[in-house]
Amino acid sequence: MYGATKPYEVIIGNAGAPLNAGPYYGYAVLRRRIRDGAIVVQAYEAMASDGVTLLHDTPDASFLFAVNANGAPNPSISLP
Repeated sequence: MYGATKPYEVIIGNAGAPLNAGPYYGYAVLRRRIRDGAIVVQAYEAMASDGVTLLHDTPDASFLFAVNANGAPNPSISLP
């Protein structure tokens, strides 16, 4: 079974925002694609980097990528 012999983890950084940053935060959603098992990662932003403009959890187009289960890049970012 894949992954049975070594651990895997995901670390996502969002500019070091503290836990009490209020509306200035970001997060990423990871989805496993059924057809090939690749992981598609999409980051979201709540506020622009100017600290004023609300983005209301807008997908960050520059932070969308996919990786195969073994960590190799996958060129397709489509879901499912």
